Amino acid sequence: MRFRDVGVQLKYDGDFKIYREDGISRYGEPDYLFLYFHTECCVVLDGEEVQVKPPSVILFDIGAKQHYYATQETYMDDFIHFWFDESRSFVDELKLPLNTVIPLPENTAIPILMKRLYGEFISLNEYKNRTMEYIFRIVLTKVAEMSERSKIAKIPDRYDELFQKLRSKIYLEPAKNWHVSECAAEQGLSTPYFQKLYKAYFGNTFVQDVVQSRMEYAKHFLIATNYSVKEIADLCGYNNETFFMKQFKKNIGLTPSQYREQSRQIKII
Repeated sequence: MRFRDVGVQLKYDGDFKIYREDGISRYGEPDYLFLYFHTECCVVLDGEEVQVKPPSVILFDIGAKQHYYATQETYMDDFIHFWFDESRSFVDELKLPLNTVIPLPENTAIPILMKRLYGEFISLNEYKNRTMEYIFRIVLTKVAEMSERSKIAKIPDRYDELFQKLRSKIYLEPAKNWHVSECAAEQGLSTPYFQKLYKAYFGNTFVQDVVQSRMEYAKHFLIATNYSVKEIADLCGYNNETFFMKQFKKNIGLTPSQYREQSRQIKII
């Protein structure tokens, strides 16, 4: 994945309008475009005007017509212009709808992740493109989850924001000592009912998400730093290095050292 341009919380006047017939921006060639809408606006899709209520997102396919404009006194969005190096199989596997406005719940972690991605974009970090891809994959995954959940999840709407906030915290704070019983009590739910709702909502159990967040965090440190396995285990919330190594091998299929070596060999090639 390669990133051409990134912007966050860019504000424009009410006459803001974008029209790109073939998805060709000022850079002179088509690319994929991801937009996060902070304000109300209108997106034209297949000749039909779609009124957008924030927060919402859209992922324009490469070469697709990009037509959207402000409908209020101000317009604000986050954007990412990018390409996939080979195929877009990652997006296809997520079944993420392209050229479709996707409404999101309030208070998701996506704006925070977009800011972090932008911070990497303007940095001089040697591994910034890899880190940006890691963050953007999380963004797209969460959008796909929310898109699919809005179709199939059968849980009370009043829990939507609570569960979304909780899961965002799990992925943003993987080192925290998470306990399902404590989280259930914080939501005012019994532990069994909390676990049932969580699984219905996200498709994973609470414990699976905690482990997955730690594995993704560990992969980042293994690739982007020279920290020892013990240091990474500590950063990921594991007091026992051996247990961390077993968990990593079980979930990733490689030991931490093997994963680091394989990743660096790929980078060299």
